[in-house]
Amino acid sequence: ARDLLRQAGARVDESEGLVRLGREIVAQALTTVPSSITLVPRNPAHAVTLGHDRMTTAAVLGPPNVADLLRGRRTGTLADLTELLKLTQVFNAVQMNGWPVEPLDIAVRDRHLVAAEAMLTITDKVPYVFCQSRQRIADVLTMCAMARGETLEQFARRPGVFSIINTNTPLQYDVPMTIGVMDMARYGQPVLLTPFVMAGASTPATIASAMALNTAEVLFGVTLGQLVRPGAPVLYGCAAMNVDMKTGAPAYGIADMHRCTLIGGQMARRYGMPMRSSNFSASNIPDFASGLESTGSVFAAMNAGAHLLMHAAGWVEGGLCTSYEKFVLDCEIVQT
Repeated sequence: ARDLLRQAGARVDESEGLVRLGREIVAQALTTVPSSITLVPRNPAHAVTLGHDRMTTAAVLGPPNVADLLRGRRTGTLADLTELLKLTQVFNAVQMNGWPVEPLDIAVRDRHLVAAEAMLTITDKVPYVFCQSRQRIADVLTMCAMARGETLEQFARRPGVFSIINTNTPLQYDVPMTIGVMDMARYGQPVLLTPFVMAGASTPATIASAMALNTAEVLFGVTLGQLVRPGAPVLYGCAAMNVDMKTGAPAYGIADMHRCTLIGGQMARRYGMPMRSSNFSASNIPDFASGLESTGSVFAAMNAGAHLLMHAAGWVEGGLCTSYEKFVLDCEIVQT
């Protein structure tokens, strides 16, 4: 990545790994970013467009635990993943897959294969892939291509999956995320460039400062992806928020997070990119607080002009748990 950026004219300090981009390099990259993206899964009837005047939804992604009223809170398993994928398939308010829980009963080296197989057989909506290594990216993209009856080269010509790239704020891309930006671009698949901004912890406390860093980190990833493949699809990701000053925990679903969402929408429009937002909640159970926080999050995303609502259904505990009941309740919020 540093070699590629240096060739483009960036100043690279190899001793510190620090890269400084001139504004002309970023401006050039922005000229090739698509303003909308169409994703086609194995069932073309469930194709979605991210951009224009549409907001598409995706299920909750990434929690290690699940909970429901009958079985309680527990570590996620493949059986739980299977059930939640069935919910994703059946609710029309959820238009794309997430990775609704980590199947922790499957060994790490095989987990991406097993989970991808479940997603591709239980659902026919757009699948999600994790950017964890070059081999795992290639493995899962190959499976997604097979599901469409295509080779990996054919699959690269028509996007059909998506992935999240989380930067390490402030101003860091780690190795897996850097590989993710480059390889997803190489295969023509979109990434949601989403800094993990926590105002008052990983950035200065003011919302303006937090969103300045958010934008800088997104634009860096945009530049890297466009250098790999001009025209590579990408979304401006905004999951920025403040922190609870008592606990240091991310303040999901609170007013300052909604302000970040609205600013993120303005920045995405400025740069001509589709925008990713989220249905976030900090509440530990599906209660009044979680409903209030999720309603505020979804309404802010809509008002911001977000094109993709991540974690649209099922998120509780600040992302530590997926709730079956919250999944159903969130579908009601999203449809409303």
